[in-house]
Amino acid sequence: QAMESYELMALYCARKVKMPKATLPICIFIGDEAPYPAVKRSQASDFFGISLEEDMPTEEVFAELKRKFAVYIIRAPYQENKDESKIHRKWCDLLGEDHVSVLPDSNRVLDVIFGILARETDRIGYFHEELEERQLPDKDGEQKVATVYRALETIHHEYTAKNHRAGTHHSSVRGVSRGPKGKSLI
Repeated sequence: QAMESYELMALYCARKVKMPKATLPICIFIGDEAPYPAVKRSQASDFFGISLEEDMPTEEVFAELKRKFAVYIIRAPYQENKDESKIHRKWCDLLGEDHVSVLPDSNRVLDVIFGILARETDRIGYFHEELEERQLPDKDGEQKVATVYRALETIHHEYTAKNHRAGTHHSSVRGVSRGPKGKSLI
């Protein structure tokens, strides 16, 4: 059916997860399918003790979650190509294209998470520099870096476009701008 219960976990995070010291917490989903159209009232109650008057549409669940968190999805391409574009469109509709990453190589998921953290902390330039310093020395380093940059293409789009227009120094891998070195992302 090309769907998994992301909407149920989104409701749980929106209603049950507390991070009182965080300015804007980050919620990252990782998966390959689309969410179901709604959270069933019975599931919310049975699994999490959340009372709903009626089934809650997925769009409402994610809208509520986005008021509390910066929400992203790192997607593995779906195994059946016929559903891939529908799944991708659903996530873009829910989160915005700049919060959806398509990552064909699960070995690079940590780098993509760091790229998301870099966006949310205004450290994209540092992230690009650190990624290249860490990965390019490997024999397949250029491929690793290119995979990460492709996966972050929409997420880092504004940064890349702004620095490209400004004529900032570009990386040797994909023409992505580097920023000044600074503090670690973690």
